[in-house]
Amino acid sequence: MKRLTLLTLLIFFALSLISCGEEEELQGSNDNDTPSAGDTGDSGVDDASDTGDLTDGDVTTDEVINDMSPDDDAVIIMECTPGDTNECYSGPTGTKDVGACKAGAMTCIEDGSGWGACKGEVLPIAEICGDTIDQDCDGVDQTEANAIDIDGDGFTYCEGDCCELGSQCVNPERVGPASFEVPNNNNDDNCNGEVDEQVVCDTGLSKTLNKDDVPGNAIKLAKGMELCAPWLESAEISLTGAPAEEQIDDGCCEETCSPTARMSLPLPMFDDNYQTYMVTSQFGAQLVPFQGDALSILSTGQWDKPTMSAVCADIESGDMKTASPIPEDWANMQYECTEPGGDLCPLGTPTPPGSYTNTCSGTPPLGADPIMLTINAKVPNNANAFSFKVFFLAIEYPQTVCQGYNDFFVALIDSTYNAENPGSEFMNPVDKNLAMDENKNPLGVNMAPVKGDKGGIFTVCSTAPECNSMPGMGTNPYGVCQGDQILEGTGYEAVSQFGIGCIGHGGTGWLTLQGNVVPGETMKLRIALWEQGKVAYGRDHSYDTTVLLDNFEWHETPLKPGMGGR
Repeated sequence: MKRLTLLTLLIFFALSLISCGEEEELQGSNDNDTPSAGDTGDSGVDDASDTGDLTDGDVTTDEVINDMSPDDDAVIIMECTPGDTNECYSGPTGTKDVGACKAGAMTCIEDGSGWGACKGEVLPIAEICGDTIDQDCDGVDQTEANAIDIDGDGFTYCEGDCCELGSQCVNPERVGPASFEVPNNNNDDNCNGEVDEQVVCDTGLSKTLNKDDVPGNAIKLAKGMELCAPWLESAEISLTGAPAEEQIDDGCCEETCSPTARMSLPLPMFDDNYQTYMVTSQFGAQLVPFQGDALSILSTGQWDKPTMSAVCADIESGDMKTASPIPEDWANMQYECTEPGGDLCPLGTPTPPGSYTNTCSGTPPLGADPIMLTINAKVPNNANAFSFKVFFLAIEYPQTVCQGYNDFFVALIDSTYNAENPGSEFMNPVDKNLAMDENKNPLGVNMAPVKGDKGGIFTVCSTAPECNSMPGMGTNPYGVCQGDQILEGTGYEAVSQFGIGCIGHGGTGWLTLQGNVVPGETMKLRIALWEQGKVAYGRDHSYDTTVLLDNFEWHETPLKPGMGGR
């Protein structure tokens, strides 16, 4: 500002000198009415190089401007007069002076180069129902009688919607009481007055299940994996089908048994002594929830004491006295209605292309010690997918890989996504099972690591030499184990046999399962386990399998269905 003032004074001074010189010349011209011949004096027309009567010490205007260095302040173009005010309004067209909305004022800044901030304007905000003020400036004070669902999300301002207009948030139709809170987007997606809050519903659930409240236990299992209200509508714990009669020599511990008919118990075992499911804050000595305060567990035997004996058909050996058909809609989509051995198995039969067809005719195979958690959930308006974590553990790994004891875990999704998105690259599996790899192999013992380029998913297993290098001693020949320290105290850790071999066991580590859904629908998720195979006393009820469930999450965009990584 000082340089500008100095420049202005110099220019004014130079112009004054020039003006004085011109006046003197004009005065001299008046004294001599007729110039003499050859007079080269001022003719009244300025010459471009004329400097008048300036001396060497005087400064011209050209010299003042040319003498400005690049470091000097540039000449400021005046856009407004300092101190002047003007009206301003940044709201949507047609809302100014409607309802509570009004214009503000902006003031020209000191050097006149532009306008300051707009102050005092009132813009549209979410309507407060029935307070006689038109906050969203649409010309109407909304009440329950006249409220309109502007964004079509099923809620009005009077029903808790905090965003109906694009001026209030991005994608108003995805913001409202029926939306889930998207993490880290700096927006109140569910209109509860909080931004980016974490929804938790597993606090205080650890080991609170009650043998006299099976329906309540199922709800707690769903909450233990962080599927919370208001999305959780109902849950049920059951067998994988109707209780069935099986042929078994109940209590037999001999090499030769005489199986006879035995009717299954109606529900998975859960009494004071044996529980096949649980919500807990810790599994074993080291395994803790992936997220939150608790995780949920389903097992084909006692959840914290898996059995390893196939000698006796008694509860101490893992016989939970239950049998039922495996999920029929899943079985109907398997080749020749048989439980798949997995394409990774040398003894397995690869599923022929195009063989998915209803082939069971109402008689799917039986599973032993089956357990299934069925969850019905309302999909949020802003969700197109979900995911959750699973940790699969098997006593049979690696000893019975590809030997007919492929205990199964499935996660079956019932959704209208495929019907409403035909041809989508994100269509859910045709057999509904999300617990499978890219080659459509269902999660089970036969998905153990194999040599070659396919690999497998059992990585939580012992790296001890005696567990990996002694063929014929119950060792693990697959060679991709990363250690099983995390399994300490679970019953699934390896047990050394005098340093010359070991009893294996192991697990997959945390895997992500993901599927796709339609906003606003009620989707069904069935999570099931059962044992497969036969032993001397009848259908195999021993060598238990367990799955841990945790960290259920909604997602805004569709995901590749199936196992999505670790």
